[in-house]
Amino acid sequence: MITPFEVMNMAALLASCAACASSAATFRTVREMLRHEKTASRPYLAVKPFSFEGRARDDIFKRPSVVSKVVNLGRDSVKDITITIKDNSEELESEINAELARLKCGFYIKRDVYLSEIQITRKKEDQISSITLPCITKINSYYIPHAESIPVQLPYGFVFLSLFLARMSLRYGSEILKILLQDRLKLYIHTSFHDIDEKIYRQKQVMKLQMAPDNYYCDFTLYFV
Repeated sequence: MITPFEVMNMAALLASCAACASSAATFRTVREMLRHEKTASRPYLAVKPFSFEGRARDDIFKRPSVVSKVVNLGRDSVKDITITIKDNSEELESEINAELARLKCGFYIKRDVYLSEIQITRKKEDQISSITLPCITKINSYYIPHAESIPVQLPYGFVFLSLFLARMSLRYGSEILKILLQDRLKLYIHTSFHDIDEKIYRQKQVMKLQMAPDNYYCDFTLYFV
């Protein structure tokens, strides 16, 4: 038979357990709030989505130029910024050249990993035309305030290759070039910087492309997000 004293002890024990559970839940909630607060307050730099247009019959060897912006999306200013932008075209070289050879269009590409350059060449009868462009951009900036941005020149080789694949896929109706352009070609943005407390951060952003259908003004629009 349970005595009144034992009932009181059990009630006290249950109350103590409930208090511990409540304290633990409160601790977890506070810890989660602090984690979210810390994450939200971390400095963050990102290249804004960008786009450029083209026509299928434009001159293949026209030198392209596209400028985007790197935006400080964090709550505080950052400094001592280093930004490196490069693509992964070296991974696609053999597949692109295989499709260009199948199309018998006279073009082929050569990616120099050591010099970070890409060369696109056309052989037509006894004539050879080519263009060589850098596939990497490096930017240094001392300071970017909160919610501000700086312009960045995208690698000429990357923009050129994107337009080249888009034009050739439309000219020759190549689904393979279109897939390589939209599903495989990527742009990598590596950033390092310090916050106001001198803590260093390193980030990596990956952007992919989508080709929109033609409109009144152009044959295609390339969107990178």
